[in-house]
Amino acid sequence: MLAILLIMGFYTMIFHRFSMKSFGLFLLPSLLIIIGLLVNITLNVLRDSSLVGYYWLLLPWTAILCVPILLKTGSLDPLQLWEHFYYFLLISVSLSLVEYLLVFFYSYPLRVAVFPQGSFLVGKFTLFHMMQDVSPNERFYASFGEPGSLAMYLLPAMAYALYKKRYYALIVFLPAFYFTYSLGGTMSLVLMGCLLPIFLFTSKASKFIFIASILIGGFIAGAVIYEEFSFTYEERGNSAKTREDNFINTLLLLPEAAVNSPLGLDLALTTEKNENNKFYFGSNFTPGYAFITGGIFGFFGYCWILFVSVGISIKVLFFSKQDKIFKVIGVLILVLAPFIFQRMTVWESPLFALMYLPFLIQSIEKINKLQKSRIKIAIHE
Repeated sequence: MLAILLIMGFYTMIFHRFSMKSFGLFLLPSLLIIIGLLVNITLNVLRDSSLVGYYWLLLPWTAILCVPILLKTGSLDPLQLWEHFYYFLLISVSLSLVEYLLVFFYSYPLRVAVFPQGSFLVGKFTLFHMMQDVSPNERFYASFGEPGSLAMYLLPAMAYALYKKRYYALIVFLPAFYFTYSLGGTMSLVLMGCLLPIFLFTSKASKFIFIASILIGGFIAGAVIYEEFSFTYEERGNSAKTREDNFINTLLLLPEAAVNSPLGLDLALTTEKNENNKFYFGSNFTPGYAFITGGIFGFFGYCWILFVSVGISIKVLFFSKQDKIFKVIGVLILVLAPFIFQRMTVWESPLFALMYLPFLIQSIEKINKLQKSRIKIAIHE
């Protein structure tokens, strides 16, 4: 599959015309990331063939290269993909939430499963981090590897539900979001609650009521989550401090690492082995991890795409007239961007290429056409 996407991506760049802005804004940095990853991963695989699994890091960036041809041929319908994404989360989270409640209120049976990330208790639709006394952790994972990741994906699902006026979905999504006990997710929810109604609702009263309720509810939820789970953070190795250290390590070590290992660091299958490298920043700060896996090319390509995504979103939201769906995508980009300090984000998954990028490209093309028409009018005048 990865080889097919690579072939499609390079075929698109060689034989299909697309705007130079699309090339410069998204395709060129994706190509830089692919080159960086290919070189560093191949060098590591030649040393240790068990590292071949790292090639899957290429998937989201090769998908970006394929987007122009998929859009031109009509093979990609991003709105349809949003529908599938919404229903997948609605159904899977509903089933997981029922099982979650059964576990804590009716002693629903679970089985032990050991993964590279640790020991878990597993049901039919959800999993739980296993505590030292073999009891399930209270944080809601559903079928995701981390509750914070679930919270991150629930945010666009809730935004899409509001865009489609499917308010009934919030009966599922909001409790599921709360039980993730994600402090970073709650902060992003408050930000989304402040921005989204500005572009979705027409009535000033409805905007005020929605924003006020989100601010009050978010403040209360955030306070409760922080109070209840600060001890859990410490018990699990103080993950908040780990993320802070990853960010600081990247700032301090990146210049020296770029000089000593410009193609990227030596890779390993476990965190313990990776940490033997004095330049290993950690994997929580995604720009730093982009350097670890793809070197200078990967780092600059990733930061380029991230910066452009946020820049276009700000322009779409505050400096241009666009349809509501484009505004929703713009809000989500701003809301999801802070997750780069915590974990892998939508940018490192094909979801960005298939569900977000088409709207960003169409937005910038609309803005360019509008600017050209204004210039023509000014010239004629």
